Formats: sequence, C-alpha cells, structure tokens
Amino acid sequence: MRLLNVSSMRLEFFQGDFSNDHFTGEIPRYAILSHTWGDGEVLFEDMDHAAKWSTKKANDKVRGSCDQAKKLGLNYIWIDTCCIHKESSAELSEAINSMFTWYLKAYVCLVYLEDAFTASGSDFGTWEHCRWFSRGWTLQELIAPTNVVFFNKDWVCLGDRFSMATALANKTGIDERVLRSGHWAIPPNIDYHNINDEFCITCQQVTGIRSILASYSTSTKFRWAAHRETTRTEDLYCERPVFPIVP
Repeated sequence: MRLLNVSSMRLEFFQGDFSNDHFTGEIPRYAILSHTWGDGEVLFEDMDHAAKWSTKKANDKVRGSCDQAKKLGLNYIWIDTCCIHKESSAELSEAINSMFTWYLKAYVCLVYLEDAFTASGSDFGTWEHCRWFSRGWTLQELIAPTNVVFFNKDWVCLGDRFSMATALANKTGIDERVLRSGHWAIPPNIDYHNINDEFCITCQQVTGIRSILASYSTSTKFRWAAHRETTRTEDLYCERPVFPIVP
C-alpha cells in the first residue's frame, strides 16, 4: 500500500495484509481522501517531479488534505489519484478489491467538496448540491469509514457524518443507522490494527458496518445507488462491497 507522507510530500510503500479486514504488517495510521476527480489531478507519475505537480490545478487539494491530516497528528494520507500506479493492471485490480477495506481502516476520511462554498451565516453553504453525492465511488466512501469529516472548497469543516446523519439521510436516502455506525475517531489508546469491523468503538456494541449492510435488502441498497453515476463500466465495481452482486 502506498501512502503519501504529509511532510515530505513523497510516496512511501508499506507492506501489509488486508485479509478479513485486519491489517498486519507495517502500515501506519493514515487519513484517506474522498473527492471527485476534475481537471489537473496530481497523478502517480507526477509524484517524482514536485515542480511539475505543484503547478497542477489539484495541487491545493492535495496539500490541503495533507494539512488536515497533520492537524490530526497523522503522518500519512492515501489519495486515489496519486497513490495508485494505474498503468499496472495488477496494482489497479488490487486497489479496486481492497478499496472498501482501505476506507474502513482509515483513521479518518476527509471528504473534500470543492463545489461547496461558505455561505453568509452558514458554514454548510451549498453542500447538498455537490457533485460528490452523485458519484458511484463515493457511496462506499461515505459508508465504509469509521470517521467521515466534510470540508468545503476552502477547507472549512462542515461537520462529521454522525452529526450530519439526519441531513445526509435526507439527501442520500441511506438509513441513519448506516450513517451513524462507528461514530467518531479511534481513541489514541486503542491499537487500530486490532479494531474489529464488528465492534463499534463508541457504543461498545457489535454493530460493524458489514453486519449493518447485511441486514438491508438488495432492493433497498440499489435505491441508495439509483441516482449515482459512474464514468466507465468497470467503475461499477465500486458498488461491489455494498451489494451482494456486481450490477
């Protein structure tokens, strides 16, 4: 697994096993970014040329996410645009198959809503209308992580998934029980490598996201994805961890 060092801005590779949703090996705590792709993304092949990618349009998004990770005391972040060598079919396949677990095991998921702006008198701005809510991949990125925090274009924090659960349920049609799973960040005195997906760190109850998802019918989960779109046929694999079959 490649992670971006938030201080050196260099990619580092960590060996680890992701079987059964448990990390073994040397993988450190990390933040993970959820966003929508646009023009001028910083790609894997750009990372060895700082002068090149620092002029790209998405430079501020990458650096902003690194700054947020630093504030949380994290040294690493995973960003899909630059942490996957997409020219390698084997690596791309592994990333697709591991994505749900990578989001599930992240210390925090930073959702960057670049088309949300701070409105006068309200930090929420226009988040409800953001493109992020219409994309296929972001369905699992909203559901899988324990801790999801939303930011607008200027990296103003809009809230977390737990505090925004009712509004998010109204927007997405996803049951609040799903959106409230996990609740908040893993306490620093708990070894996150040993966190079990079936154990809620806040409620101290067995309420893991996979068990919660299993309690919903396939038709219900298809409704969650009904208005989401993907740009390529293979992107439909983003829904595989949520559904029992690939549509």
